[in-house]
Order: sequence, then C-alpha cells, then structure tokens
Amino acid sequence: MLDNGYGCQYILPLLKPKNSERKNNLENKNNISTKFGNPNIFGLSAFGFSLFILGMKLVVSKELAGAALYAVLFAGVMEFIAGMWMIAKGESYLANILTVFGGWLIGMFLMMTQGKTLGVFNPMAFGWYILAIEPPLIMLAIPAFKFKKKYFNLCLC
Repeated sequence: MLDNGYGCQYILPLLKPKNSERKNNLENKNNISTKFGNPNIFGLSAFGFSLFILGMKLVVSKELAGAALYAVLFAGVMEFIAGMWMIAKGESYLANILTVFGGWLIGMFLMMTQGKTLGVFNPMAFGWYILAIEPPLIMLAIPAFKFKKKYFNLCLC
C-alpha cells in the first residue's frame, strides 16, 4: 500500500495521483474555502439558541412551549443550511455532523407538530426517535477518536 501524504492509502499504484494533480486539488480547495466564510459558528449559534429556549421552558415556565417548538425548527433549518455550506467548502466530516443533526431536529419538529395532528405522536414513538440519533452519533464519533480530534472528544464525555 502507498500513502498519499493525506492519511489515505492506495492499494494499487495506478490509482495514486501525480504530484501535480495533488497540488492542483489542494490549491482548488484553498480557493474555495477563501470564498466562503466558516459556517460552524452559524450552526452552533442556532443550536445554542434552541437549547437556551428549551432550558427556559423547563426551568422558568411551561408557557414557553410554543417558542421552544419553533426554536427546534429554527435550529434544525440553520444547522442543515450550515451543513450544506460546509459541503460547499469541502469539509465533508463537519458537513455530515451539521446536516445529520439539522435533519434530526427538523424531524423532531415535524413529529411534535404533524405527528400530533395525524395522531401518530406518543411518548414511546418520541423516545425511540430521540434514541435513533445514537447510531449516527457513534458513527460520527469514530473518526474523532481515531484521529484524536480533542474538541469532539470533549463533547462526548
């Protein structure tokens, strides 16, 4: 096996890119990332806002249930947009994290609104929906532990 210098290994020497191709790909990636800002703060701010509103509903007043519901939708849409933004930047790992959680939050909003309207919402279904995020979370955590990404390891402790 041959190492390409970026942590990937090639089984066949024929698949190994030439140095000029590798340099061009790196230059293109840098050009793309300078055109777009960093959307991480965008997604994290939306998530923090929704957690704040949910916390206020739990601690301060149950009357904030409507605001909490729309905060979940807001966070889901913003995280999903941030994930698409990360794809445009070429950051597939972070894009996957933001998009998965954004879609999950949108699904939670739909379950709590349309699910109640359709009569399919119940505590057991909601509990299983919340637990359903665990397999993607574990799959997303594997590279963080493998490559020793300390910022993600701290989030899982």
